[in-house]
Amino acid sequence: MTDGINEGRMADLESNLTFERNVAKWVDSLARKLKVVEDALDAMPTIQGGALRRSQSIAQLAGALAKAQGEMKPAALNAVNPFLKNTYADLGSVIAASREALSKNGLAVIQSPNIDRGDVLTITTLLAHESGEWVESELSLSTGSSNKGLSAAQAVGSVITYLRRYAYSSILGIHTGDDNDGSQSPEPKRVQRKAAPERAAPPTRPYTPEQVKAGLDAFIAKTGEPVKLPQAQYFKVVEAIENLFVGSSKEDKEQARHAVLFYLFGTTSTKEMTVAQKDAVIQWAVKNGNVSGEAIIEAAAIREQGQAQLDDIAKAEQQ
Repeated sequence: MTDGINEGRMADLESNLTFERNVAKWVDSLARKLKVVEDALDAMPTIQGGALRRSQSIAQLAGALAKAQGEMKPAALNAVNPFLKNTYADLGSVIAASREALSKNGLAVIQSPNIDRGDVLTITTLLAHESGEWVESELSLSTGSSNKGLSAAQAVGSVITYLRRYAYSSILGIHTGDDNDGSQSPEPKRVQRKAAPERAAPPTRPYTPEQVKAGLDAFIAKTGEPVKLPQAQYFKVVEAIENLFVGSSKEDKEQARHAVLFYLFGTTSTKEMTVAQKDAVIQWAVKNGNVSGEAIIEAAAIREQGQAQLDDIAKAEQQ
């Protein structure tokens, strides 16, 4: 009887040992498989590293960018830094030097501004390929009080242009300024000769209120005889302008619209507008079916000017 019990216990012990050995083998096998997976993950390229983000593959984009860089024209050094007295390529020059090569090779650059940390403005620059591959980077700078003499809108506009130029040229590998190490070759010196006024690049957006008004007036002048705006189209003007004041209340948007219209056209009412004026507003405020980011900045400065004019009229009427 005792022998039977002992044999049963021995069988149980052997069964337990066998089970434990199998578990140990399974755990060891799993650990080896996990190590293989970890090694494979470590060997994979990093999709997000630092400020640069990208699609999982950029093989086609890299090839297209290499071809485009070989075809890009040198950016004309068409602007002068008033403090360092050195020449550099402004944003318009950089875009002009690269646009044809980018288009030819299925590439596009998209840039958008965002203020999300107090007065810190960030420009997100996306380089996209027709295959769907992309790389993206961010560049930030404070819009603080160093821009003395400028309105808030002008200060933001200045920072946007500054960041766009550096981010655009960096992601494409375009040289935009002089090397100030005293070893410049005769060729750069020849390029840096004073350019004739007619060769100066046109101003880049965001424009000043005066530039916006001049541009709209020029657009309207080309349309011929003025045609009164139909009542059914009043809403197009209202939407185009009020959409530029994102986050404002309905009352504030209406007040802003009146100020903008008065500065641009000398009226606060859509009833007194023409079809050409409506078309000019939409061309300025809307870009590819969406609200223009540059126009948002421009509209803030225009509103200040228009409201000041309306306030002066109201004071004069009270006297």
